[in-house]
Amino acid sequence: NSFDCILFLETIEHVKNPVEFFKEFHRILKPNGVLILSTPNATSLKNMFYALSYRKLEKRKLIINELTKEQKHTGTHLEHIFNWDFPVLVRLLDMCGFETIDHKFTGSGPIVISILGKKIQIIKRDSKILNNFETLKTTHVMKARKKN
Repeated sequence: NSFDCILFLETIEHVKNPVEFFKEFHRILKPNGVLILSTPNATSLKNMFYALSYRKLEKRKLIINELTKEQKHTGTHLEHIFNWDFPVLVRLLDMCGFETIDHKFTGSGPIVISILGKKIQIIKRDSKILNNFETLKTTHVMKARKKN
């Protein structure tokens, strides 16, 4: 019962046991305290293009090699342990004693794809192109209140 608000930004995708974090946040928040979190959106257009990039076995082998050789604790996207979509985040928050009170999708790019070995930027950073398809944006921003 110490804090009014906790910010947990671009972190949940890196932690091994997010339930432990959320339960601790619940414990230390004051009644009706607020948790604000952000994390990459698993169902973003950017992630869909990324998934298409490893449809071939050779690419998947390259990813395995990159992941095993990467320097640990650098905070890169390769160190993401989890990839979160909206329903799973809401369910996790609810399980840990939080009520989701607001959610926004934000960020559009950049999205760069490789065609015939050439990298092509198809969506620029902060492009407005996904404004009518918010669920395809790159990032979740959520506000949840501690249930009493």
